[in-house]
Amino acid sequence: MYAGANNRGNRAAWQDEQRHLEECLTRFDIDRERVIYVGSEKKETRLYVPESSDLLRQFLELYEVPAGAIVFSDNNQSTKGVLTVLGFAKHVFYPAPVHQYLSPNDNRLHGTAKKSWRASQVDFKDDVESSLLLLNHLDSDIEAHSEHWFRQNIMELTEESAREIISGRGGKGGKVDTERRRAYRLFAGLDARGGQQEGAEELRDSLEWKT
Repeated sequence: MYAGANNRGNRAAWQDEQRHLEECLTRFDIDRERVIYVGSEKKETRLYVPESSDLLRQFLELYEVPAGAIVFSDNNQSTKGVLTVLGFAKHVFYPAPVHQYLSPNDNRLHGTAKKSWRASQVDFKDDVESSLLLLNHLDSDIEAHSEHWFRQNIMELTEESAREIISGRGGKGGKVDTERRRAYRLFAGLDARGGQQEGAEELRDSLEWKT
């Protein structure tokens, strides 16, 4: 995280920020090793951390890669050719629309954690406190729900449950659902045509849920 590099010259201000960080870490039960400063040593003005191969390396130095692990990610430049070097046995890419809408890693977790985070009345102008509180909510939901979501979304996925994940419990279709199905079928090398005006009835829309 980028945090107050420009204030390092002001010793009192820097010490105040350090104390505030330590207090928030204790209050939200966050291990100090999980917070890493990645900005420049001097004259840092950026307020966000962009994706990069170096950031992935630092993350995986803290969370070790299990032997034989396969990683799934979207097809972005910061991960290409990097994750296998860092210890994964295989790297499988999702195209961006598939990753955005269907990623089992993101399914529900960020939504549930952010909902409780936004309702917490935290001071969002305080980057340190609000960021660590979000991490606390993510930790809580991972511990409470991740095993169930992983089993539901990956290990025991069915055609019916996949349709529910994409469309919601109401089962309503729509333009975005068609786009999700088309992105998946393109990724899987399947027929992604839709709305064919001619031909047999069963062939007019390959994006429908047909076996």
